[in-house]
Amino acid sequence: MYVIVASYFPRGLHFAVGRTGMVLLGGAMQMATYAMTDLLAHRNAPDSVTPLRERFPARVRELWRNLRDEARFDGDTVSYTARMAVTLLVSTAIYRHFHVRNGYWSPMTALLVLKPQWTATLSWGIARFMGTLAGAGVALVLAHTVSFNTPLVFALVLVCAWGCFALQAVNYAVFSLFTTLYIVFLFHFGGFSQTSAAHIRLFNTALGGAIALVMDGCWKLWPGRHEMTKV
Repeated sequence: MYVIVASYFPRGLHFAVGRTGMVLLGGAMQMATYAMTDLLAHRNAPDSVTPLRERFPARVRELWRNLRDEARFDGDTVSYTARMAVTLLVSTAIYRHFHVRNGYWSPMTALLVLKPQWTATLSWGIARFMGTLAGAGVALVLAHTVSFNTPLVFALVLVCAWGCFALQAVNYAVFSLFTTLYIVFLFHFGGFSQTSAAHIRLFNTALGGAIALVMDGCWKLWPGRHEMTKV
């Protein structure tokens, strides 16, 4: 994700280092916030609750085991990796060739939508588009009916960020709705037109989702894919 977003703003080593620093700072703030809230939540917890200093190494070991167990380069893994690589290349080439504004959203959408199974790609693509369409519609209606000031936009950013976090594993369409609103309000908070942000987000989401579906469909119809994925 970072490479996709950062490559859209190629301004030299100085800016690349700055963007990397902001990403690392944001991750450090997330970890610090979680550690602080966890510490406060378990400060008066019974002795049966394992402290964070013991749970953290256990979680790291569990993550390593999962990564090691999942790193299997069988035929399905090679097939999915090849589709993902080609899809990202095609979507990036298209938005760069046509100079699509904020076009990095297209390969990001393709990356999130494309799944190992065709049915999953189709359902995630539809959910992503419908959620983005609903979010863009809500943002456009609000843009023409509500007078936004800085405190209100800041509050909406927080509400939508919470909605993204709370719904990411509940319903992908609703999660996409809150994600779209979060992006639109965040852009508005930075001085970007809310209407333009909604239109651009919707277009790039539709473009990325369509590319993922087309590439996945073409891959299934390609007769030589089985020979390529033999390992």
